Amino acid sequence: MYQRPNYGDVRQTQFCSLCGGKTESRDHVPPKFFLDKPYPENLPVIYTCDVCNHGASKDEVYVASVIECIKSESADTKLLQREKIRKAMNYSSKLASKISQARVELSGGRVDFEIEEKRLENIIVKLAKGHVAFELNSPQLDAPSNVFFTPIKNMKTKMLDDYEKPVYLNVSPEIGSRATRHIHFDEFGSPYIPWTIVQSGRYRYIATVNDSILVRFVISEYLACEVIWNSI
Repeated sequence: MYQRPNYGDVRQTQFCSLCGGKTESRDHVPPKFFLDKPYPENLPVIYTCDVCNHGASKDEVYVASVIECIKSESADTKLLQREKIRKAMNYSSKLASKISQARVELSGGRVDFEIEEKRLENIIVKLAKGHVAFELNSPQLDAPSNVFFTPIKNMKTKMLDDYEKPVYLNVSPEIGSRATRHIHFDEFGSPYIPWTIVQSGRYRYIATVNDSILVRFVISEYLACEVIWNSI
């Protein structure tokens, strides 16, 4: 994917983009476990402390794995399409057992899996903070005002249409930030931010600022997420 340079205030990159601590490592947004090989070139990267970078690894693996099981309607690794999910569940009996125990039988022979919402929300907020830091050069260290997530299949037509649309701007992101270099204009000259596709079928996102900071992303074309910070 094309890597837009950041010409924003460099002081915004000199602390952990997730907690404000020291910059000890770099973290991919999204994590590579959410993607398949061959990975796209120039993946978004933010500066973080070691705790924020590595502390969420198990939750990232869990979230990606349970989503794959939900999509496949099975925790049988032989039936899962993503190779790295098969390997992770075969390697970790604890992970495989936890997901298997969350299996729910639905009417008509359908199968679902209950997801641990706290772990999922932690990852959603981490991803949103990463996108804000990378695109807007404006790290948000406080908790967001709103966190929303739902399977795309559960969204009604109007809600889905509104979610999928590019985000039109009434204010400009920070001058020099990557977001300013991602602004498009429609036939009437109105500015908007389109979706960035990190890897087709795996991950896409929008991060922008209007009256609030808004981040949307879709994981495995299954889970639609939206995170908002009202105070900017």
